[in-house]
Amino acid sequence: MKKILHLSVFLLFSASCTSQLATYRRKAEIILAHHVEKFGKCYLDEFPQHPYFSGTLVLNIEVSKLGDIKNISTTKIFHPKVDKCVIELIRPIKLPAHQKEKLSYQQPLHFYNEQEKLYL
Repeated sequence: MKKILHLSVFLLFSASCTSQLATYRRKAEIILAHHVEKFGKCYLDEFPQHPYFSGTLVLNIEVSKLGDIKNISTTKIFHPKVDKCVIELIRPIKLPAHQKEKLSYQQPLHFYNEQEKLYL
């Protein structure tokens, strides 16, 4: 019997924002989607200690006019090590430029693990 881990990391889009912010978030999510596997590794590094741990990490992201991430934090602690790892990975990512002096939004990341058993 061999156990296979399947991890899903989703970028969740929230419809509760202005259309201009929604458009920006869609563009930012396309960029962040390229890094989902790295975010998943942050989670998997903690997996042996917390085998059924799943949930949503909500990030507060403040972006400069040029697309640099000026500030990033979590709305509440998801898991201290996972939070820190994801924040360190996101901080250097260049997001789309925009017209405001600074722009703030929330970006949820959903971590879900599913264990399947394969009988070989």
